[in-house]
Amino acid sequence: MTDSTLQDIAQQALSETGSASAAIFLVGPAGDLALAAAAGVTGAPLDALVAAVQSPDHPIAVTARDGHTAYDVTPIAPGGPALRSHIAMKSGSVQGHVVGVLALAHQEPLTVGQQLVAEDLAAQAAALA
Repeated sequence: MTDSTLQDIAQQALSETGSASAAIFLVGPAGDLALAAAAGVTGAPLDALVAAVQSPDHPIAVTARDGHTAYDVTPIAPGGPALRSHIAMKSGSVQGHVVGVLALAHQEPLTVGQQLVAEDLAAQAAALA
């Protein structure tokens, strides 16, 4: 189930970063990732993403585990936009506990301004998690 405020943040991520899709995953008590919101992606592609992030080697799972944001990386699965960015959502501060990941799929590298917007949106989402 999606939270309407997190859904608003996912939608805002699309419009403000020029991304084709955005997904917000929250870290569960056992370290698993649960989809909290998505925009620009539905159906089978979204189902495949939700299943894929359960692998500890998936880049979104790695960001959730180690807290390191990654911009403009090549996707591990074929199809869709050329690049992905995974922004760690941290509670409290830059060094805070990772509570989730804002995942973006986009065709062109994100500008510094778009990265800052994405980080701000990830912080807003973390505050709601």
